[in-house]
Amino acid sequence: MSQKEYIKYGPLVYATDYFEEDENVNYYWPGDPPVGYNDQGVPVDPNGFECLDLGTPFHPHWTPKKEDLEYNEFVGFSIPKWQCYQQWLQDNHLGCTDEQSKKFLFKWILNRSPLPMRFRSVLHTHMVRKIKESDLSVDEFIKKVYENE
Repeated sequence: MSQKEYIKYGPLVYATDYFEEDENVNYYWPGDPPVGYNDQGVPVDPNGFECLDLGTPFHPHWTPKKEDLEYNEFVGFSIPKWQCYQQWLQDNHLGCTDEQSKKFLFKWILNRSPLPMRFRSVLHTHMVRKIKESDLSVDEFIKKVYENE
C-alpha cells in the first residue's frame, strides 16, 4: 500500500483539491493545486505558477511592510515582528504558538534569498554577525531577542 505524498511548505500541507477531506492537510490554495516545487522550494501548479502568495511571510521573497518592523534593543536594529506570522496563520485558520512564530521568522531571516533583496540580505548579514558575536545557539539567541516582551 503506497502512502500519499503531500506537498508541504513550512507549516503548510496543501490539499490537492478544494473539497478534499484529508485530516492531514491544512491549507487550500484557491488556484490549481500544487504538483511539485520550483527551484526555491515553493510549491507550483501544473503550469509552473507558485502556489504561495508573495504577501505570505513564509514566501522567500516576502518583504515586510513598514508597520511590521520594530526596533529590537538586543540586536540593535529593526526586525520584522513575529506576530505577522501568527496573524497570517490565524487568518488562514492555522494554529501556532508564539515560539513557533519566532522560529519561523528567524528561519526566514537566516535562509539566504536566492534573488538579490536588499532588505533581507542586509538583515541576514547583520543577524548572522550578531549570532556569531553572541556565542549563543540560535534557540538561545531567539530567547534573548524576545526576553523583554
